[in-house]
Amino acid sequence: MSRWVASVERRIAARADQLYALVADPARHKDFDGSGGLVGVTEVSTPHRPLDVGDSFSMDMDMQ
Repeated sequence: MSRWVASVERRIAARADQLYALVADPARHKDFDGSGGLVGVTEVSTPHRPLDVGDSFSMDMDMQ
């Protein structure tokens, strides 16, 4: 494990339910991914949104 740690803190002017709806929707992850490597969702265990405890999803990544 690296000795170096980077962290950032931001105050976001949104309600908690709005933020949860964003991060619990796999199709939106590429919109806020900092690496730019997410291409899209390849598999989701359930069609309902937002995701719930025990749900899973897979992402297609471009690691070039």
